[in-house]
Amino acid sequence: RDLSFTVDDVDEWRWWKAFLFTAMGQCVPFFRSTFRDDLDLDAQPSSPTTTLVVADVPDYQDWWTAAHTFRRLALTMSNDTVSIVRVTDVDDNLDGTLTLTLSTSFARGALTIERISFLEATRLGADEVVLTCKNGTDSVNIKTLVGDWKRQP
Repeated sequence: RDLSFTVDDVDEWRWWKAFLFTAMGQCVPFFRSTFRDDLDLDAQPSSPTTTLVVADVPDYQDWWTAAHTFRRLALTMSNDTVSIVRVTDVDDNLDGTLTLTLSTSFARGALTIERISFLEATRLGADEVVLTCKNGTDSVNIKTLVGDWKRQP
């Protein structure tokens, strides 16, 4: 997948520099949101909570044990902030919904969960990253590879 980002200020450049240093080219995998509605929330949870109830997705109970991608979720809130959670258990409620147990308590306050996306295990697709400046607009262009990467010691 090719990704492009516009960089608006010095702090963003510092963030990209730190990120690229940490990723060490293709060496270190990281998680990236799909930015899709991968799971449908059945009802807004109470706050704080360690569970989410979502509409049943065929085979999700098998998927979440098989791949890291289905264990980690990005919850996009109504104010566009994102909370990262990890699923530790899945129970079929036998009513068309699944209860996802989370590794830590999650507090949403007055916010609502707008989207639940999977976090894909990703690596940079090359050891080189293109940084460009055109007409005063800076950008970062990254090629990535998606897979269920296991971090090597």
